[in-house]
Amino acid sequence: DEYLRHSALNYTAEQKQYNNWLTERLLEVAARHHYIFDPEDFNFVAVRDRIRCYYKSYVQTARKRGLPLITQNSSNKQAKTVSKAEMES
Repeated sequence: DEYLRHSALNYTAEQKQYNNWLTERLLEVAARHHYIFDPEDFNFVAVRDRIRCYYKSYVQTARKRGLPLITQNSSNKQAKTVSKAEMES
């Protein structure tokens, strides 16, 4: 849900900062569990981009299916669930 709130921001500096933070946490968890990414294929930027692509696909699929998504309400900055019909209006 937190990622979806940030993804509604049209890649602002805040979203970039969040994506970097999320990538750092993922790499830390992977290292703790002795999972090593191939540095030639998966540097920090590549891992971050994979995460972004995953969520982008997730959001697109959810919209196509009419599933509710979390988005940022610009008037009061609180997250709310919106339907596909609300997003299109």
